Amino acid sequence: MRVGIIVYSQTGNTFTVAEKMLGRLKAEGHLVNLDRITLEGDPPRSEKKIRFDNQPRVDIYKDVIFGAPVQGFRLSMVMDRYLSEVGSLRGKKVHLFVTKGLASGWTGGNGAIKKMKKICEAKGAEIGETGMVYWKDRYKDRMADDLITRIDKVL
Repeated sequence: MRVGIIVYSQTGNTFTVAEKMLGRLKAEGHLVNLDRITLEGDPPRSEKKIRFDNQPRVDIYKDVIFGAPVQGFRLSMVMDRYLSEVGSLRGKKVHLFVTKGLASGWTGGNGAIKKMKKICEAKGAEIGETGMVYWKDRYKDRMADDLITRIDKVL
C-alpha cells in the first residue's frame, strides 16, 4: 500500500517525528514516502502572504499522514492553508499528528487536530489515527512510538 507522510515543519521538530515514522513504517514493509511542505522565503506573519515552494500531491497515495506544529495555540497557518488548497481526499484514509512544546491541554493541540479533521473530512477523507507529540516532554520518543504503532496497525 502506498502511504504518503506530508508535513510542515518550521523548526525541524515535526520533521524529526515524520522521519522516525518513515523509518518504522518502511521497516514494517509499507511503501511510504515523506514529503515536506516548503515555503518561498521566511514564514510569513499573515496567511495571505504564504507562498508555497513545494505543495506535495496527495492523489498518488491511498493513505496519507499529515503532520504539523501547533503555533500560537492553533494549527500552523501554513498547514491550515495547505489543507484548504489540497485536492479531494475522497477514498483516502488520513492520519493526523501535531507537535507542540507544551503538554498542557489548553495550548492548542486538540484544537489543531480538530481543525485538521474538519478540513480533511470536508474533502471526503476517512479519519484514522490522530496524535500529539509534546516536544519538550521527556517522553516525546514514547509518544511518537505509540502514534507510529497505532498508525501501522491500521495501514
